Amino acid sequence: MNVIGDLKRAIDTFYYNIILSLAELHWSLMRGLILMGHTIETINQWLIEQAFAPLIQQTNASLNVAVSFAFIIALLILG
Repeated sequence: MNVIGDLKRAIDTFYYNIILSLAELHWSLMRGLILMGHTIETINQWLIEQAFAPLIQQTNASLNVAVSFAFIIALLILG
């Protein structure tokens, strides 16, 4: 019976299991953060394309006359 060898093997197995558990925990956290970042980026792109671009175009079209009128008044006042 090799008691010292068995004890070393048990300690090595214990260390290995601790390191494996830490690696699994780290991977799970990183995977969650990556997926969360990807989801936020996807929602951001959707908002840019579907909400803000049409809103900016509509605002630009509706304020075109008002801005032109204000520009003409500013030119008349400033000379």
